Amino acid sequence: MRGFKSLSFATLILFCSLLSKAQKTLAPIIPSPNASSLGIYGELPVSYFTGVPDISIPIYEVKGNKIGLPISLSYHAGGLRPEVHPSWVGNGWSLNAGGVITRKWNGVLADEYQYIDGIPNTGMPILSASDWSSNAKIKVNSLYANLNPLDIEPDEFNFNFLGFSGKFYMDHNGDWQVQSDQYLKVVKFQQTDLVEPFIKSATQLEMGNPHLVKKVFGKFTLIDGKGNKYYFGSTDALKNTAIEFSDNMIVPYSPRGFNFVATSWYLTKIVSADGIETIDLNYDRGPFTSNISHQSSQIFVSTYGGSGNQQSCNNSNYPLRGGLGGSVISPVYLKSISMPSKSVRVDFSSNQSDELSYRRNGNKLEAYGQVYLDNGYTIPNPGFPADFPSCYTLITDPVLIPHYANNPAATFYPNLWDRFIWMKLNSINVVNTSTSVEMNKMTFSYSGDFQRRLRLSSVQMDGKKHSFTYNAQYLPDYIKIYTDHWGFNNNNSNQLPTAGPAGIPAGVFTAREPDNTGALTQAEMLTGIIYPTGGKTEFIYEQNKYSSVVKRDIGVGAVAENGYAGGVRLKKMINTDNFGVQQFKEYFYVNGYNGVTDPSTLPSSGVLDTKPIYYYEKTGINDQGYNCIYKYGSSTSIVPVTSNSMANHIGYSSVVEKLPDNSFTIYNFSNHEPGTGTYNDGTAVNDYNAGFFQGYKRTISNYFKRGRLIKKDLYKYNPLTGSFFIIAQEETAYTAHSSSVLIRAVHSEVRSLCPLNYPIPDIRAYSTEAYVSNCTPFFPTTITSRNYASDGSGTQKTITLSQQFDEYKNLRQMSFTKSNGDNETTIYKYPYDFSTADIANPYKALKDQHTIDEVIEKRILTGSPQKLSDASIRTFSIMGTNKIYNNAIYAFESVNPVDISLVGTTTYSGGGNLGFDTKYKENGRVSYDNEGNISNIETAGNYNTGFIWGYSKKYMIAKVENAKDNAIGYVSFEGENTINNGWSQAGGTISDLVNPPPGGVKYFQLGNLQTVNVLNPLQKYTVSYWCKDPNSLVVVPTGGSISHKITEPGTNGWIYIEKEVTGATGFNINSTGVGLAYIDEARYYPSDASMTTALYDWRGNVICSNDSKSMFLYFEYDPFGRMTLVRDHKRNILKKYDYQYLVAADQGNGSYTITLTNNTSHNGYTYKVSVDGTLYFFPIPGQSITLGLSVSPGTHTISFECGPSYNFNISPGGNYTCFQTQPPISVNVSGNLTFTVY
Repeated sequence: MRGFKSLSFATLILFCSLLSKAQKTLAPIIPSPNASSLGIYGELPVSYFTGVPDISIPIYEVKGNKIGLPISLSYHAGGLRPEVHPSWVGNGWSLNAGGVITRKWNGVLADEYQYIDGIPNTGMPILSASDWSSNAKIKVNSLYANLNPLDIEPDEFNFNFLGFSGKFYMDHNGDWQVQSDQYLKVVKFQQTDLVEPFIKSATQLEMGNPHLVKKVFGKFTLIDGKGNKYYFGSTDALKNTAIEFSDNMIVPYSPRGFNFVATSWYLTKIVSADGIETIDLNYDRGPFTSNISHQSSQIFVSTYGGSGNQQSCNNSNYPLRGGLGGSVISPVYLKSISMPSKSVRVDFSSNQSDELSYRRNGNKLEAYGQVYLDNGYTIPNPGFPADFPSCYTLITDPVLIPHYANNPAATFYPNLWDRFIWMKLNSINVVNTSTSVEMNKMTFSYSGDFQRRLRLSSVQMDGKKHSFTYNAQYLPDYIKIYTDHWGFNNNNSNQLPTAGPAGIPAGVFTAREPDNTGALTQAEMLTGIIYPTGGKTEFIYEQNKYSSVVKRDIGVGAVAENGYAGGVRLKKMINTDNFGVQQFKEYFYVNGYNGVTDPSTLPSSGVLDTKPIYYYEKTGINDQGYNCIYKYGSSTSIVPVTSNSMANHIGYSSVVEKLPDNSFTIYNFSNHEPGTGTYNDGTAVNDYNAGFFQGYKRTISNYFKRGRLIKKDLYKYNPLTGSFFIIAQEETAYTAHSSSVLIRAVHSEVRSLCPLNYPIPDIRAYSTEAYVSNCTPFFPTTITSRNYASDGSGTQKTITLSQQFDEYKNLRQMSFTKSNGDNETTIYKYPYDFSTADIANPYKALKDQHTIDEVIEKRILTGSPQKLSDASIRTFSIMGTNKIYNNAIYAFESVNPVDISLVGTTTYSGGGNLGFDTKYKENGRVSYDNEGNISNIETAGNYNTGFIWGYSKKYMIAKVENAKDNAIGYVSFEGENTINNGWSQAGGTISDLVNPPPGGVKYFQLGNLQTVNVLNPLQKYTVSYWCKDPNSLVVVPTGGSISHKITEPGTNGWIYIEKEVTGATGFNINSTGVGLAYIDEARYYPSDASMTTALYDWRGNVICSNDSKSMFLYFEYDPFGRMTLVRDHKRNILKKYDYQYLVAADQGNGSYTITLTNNTSHNGYTYKVSVDGTLYFFPIPGQSITLGLSVSPGTHTISFECGPSYNFNISPGGNYTCFQTQPPISVNVSGNLTFTVY
């Protein structure tokens, strides 16, 4: 989106420049109101490396002074996979509201085996041995293969939340190691972090052996470099809220729950480093969902053993396994986000989606039945097994799954296969918890029906609509085609070739080739966004294409090979504003572009991460020391089609972005290279029979090194000469940290080579691979920028930036070198540089709570030999539990730069203090209130700036120059009636929205203001307030005298009064008993000081500011929180902002009724109907119900699924009957129709 435009109001920009030499400015500011161009059209960024645009719609942000949580919608425009179910906000869309940790399993699955009494029970002692990867360990057949249940292959945990992304593993020392560009600490697990899955609490699920249900990881705690904590998952023993689980669809009775494993852990809480602010996320467990997929495979073995090279089970075929397989997922859905300190709660409302479900031959029952049959089970006739299609559909306890509280399973879902239910998000409501008033509402509208996938059609935020357009072509139904290699639509037949040598599936590669036109892949994809203003963004895509590929069955280097890959990339993006003015960008994914050559004739810069394979043969050695051959064929790629769970299947080394004026930018990225390049994956440490059972070898993944910008060239076009010339260039070099972080792992398998019925002793083969997962930080260490003359002469100026980072991923040193040889070096030090064992050491405390990115000292060196030209130090103090705050800033003072050898080293000197060179002079000292807000800053010459915080200490409401915070007072009577420095009030607050008082909408009917007893009798004080009747109030000093200074009439009958108190130790303001003692905006401060104040709405927007002369400015906002009006002190309009919202068509009456009548007495059918994607249920047999609907003009879709003799009427509209004579048992009729509202 286009960035916000800041308005500069002198009365609001209360910026303190007294600390300008410090690393950070300490003084808080009253925020400036913003007017935004959001919604004109989307200036959306593009991930050039993958060709996928970053499409997002901001929804809302829960934000405090220290932590925050933005909520947005995002769309992945890389293509839609037909076998992937839409999320609860529609196909391709995701709701970003928190974050999640997911797991990729390696080795042992059961989490409970990982810990006993809090002590790791993995294979770590084995992996920590110095010879863990030696020939003696790896090439001994049974050593590693027989360690079960010990885990010697750490799982991979992927995280994505609030701008953090990466993964973590447990190393051989039992510590979590993080692979990410950002610093994050994963807290060690304890046994109390393990929980039993909720299915143990499900009384409706009879457990064959409850002891088989193992505990799972319940909670993860991550800490960022600011010390903020992020909690994922839940240790709730009953419901495991915030944890998703998965299992096979069909589970035999005795091992129920054995493979019921946790797959995802959602963000549940954020806590600021000082513990003052928290954000809580709450979830509900939804009904189970299912996943059905095609799978076929076969094994063929040739092996030799025994004396004399005697044949044993040679040329043995294992049975061909194929058909449909199924799994179940127990999802959770976000219910609310709350932030108590900001009095805000965001509620998420959802209900059942009526979208397309799994069907076979048009029938849901047959799809699940086929899973049963293909897995060797039989379905009796008549009837079904008691737990068909899955035992987990028996769990309908509304305590565990709240959806069933209002939708009892026995009534609404008598058929168990209807209990696989997908939900959709209907609305997001923002509530002010202090008033219980709904402040914002976002509603989500969908198009789709029983025959189509859920599709988001629009999002309305307080009546302002974002609408979405899509490719009109439909994706095929689930399990109807086999898709291409990467799961995208190629509209291939639903039969894969199965005939081949020894029964191994053959021809699968050809059958799974992608659609090389891109047309099929774009089915149902997002093509445009229409903004509330009428502006829009359009997306034009094309098929992915590559010119080199990594063949992981033979190596890690890229080899030349041309082809098309699944999914799409962005070809062109067109932005049109609400006046019809267009801007566009084009993208070319080629090598060698020069602005002249047709890009369609240039080679693709795409590199395919992995070439799929469906059949392989491996020669190895069996356990008797003889050769053996293992062949395997499958209908899905044997080699994972991406080398890493977080990687894209294709990346582009060179991407061109071209603008309408013919100027262009070439972006070059790190990528797979031929041979053993820097960015390629590494080979395993050691192996034996490597890849014998997988068809490919384990590698050391360097995925995180790829996709990094290494060069950017900007070219301009000269229309006079028709030529192009370079105007700027930037090159970046990357270096891994000197201390490697490598996670040891051993993948080991043992399998019997002969079929079980073969009449000879069991012959086995072992496969073992020792490898590492790379978590070594990878930094941009050199950036060279070249600027060229605008006349195309080629003259250049060069600046080289060199950077050094440490193991905490903090920048330690930054050096600039210019073309003329001038250089400047900046050196940074952090809390851990001053950490000692002293418990009073605040820098140790910062390090211990992982607040490691605070810059303590910064030095700037110039020249050769180096001299110190500028420097600053920020000291910290422990002010309570977890409250370690910056209490002072020191600046280096010298007329001329000083030889660095003459400047003392800064060290920790004890007693909580730093020892530093005498040339550092104190530049500011800071005090805080009990909420961690800055309350006072004292600078050289005893100059003080005091601050007052209101609205439960959420917002700064007053700033006073030249006064300490204990010598000032301000009461606005908004919020909770702010109290400070002993100034409180007795009486009652009155609200007036029609004729509001000067500040906000509330004022006070005074009994009296409690005496203020903090005045210095040697100081004069200004006391001011607004009133209705000057004779109704009196200021009474304690000692001293009082003089009247100003009486100034305002608006709505209010009058400004200002007095000066001299020689007093205190004062109070009393009612005289004459007239109505109404008062507003009362304040006091030293007479030689100046006060500026501000009031806020519930969002935190400034609605009123009052300067030192008590002159007001008023600000008004639209439902998006964007400024619409600025008014002066007389409430006259100074500025107006018109966002030109698109005017909606006349909605008309829009009142329709649908009468549903069930004319059958049969209970064995599914009865459902939906209107525009909202699901309703048919009445019980023999009854009717009438739905009153309010719908907008346009065409509306009704979808239905029903049994015989079912009639419904749309009024106005017509009568429709769902009827089929003598239908077979459990077969339902389905279809759709439309009606139009004018």
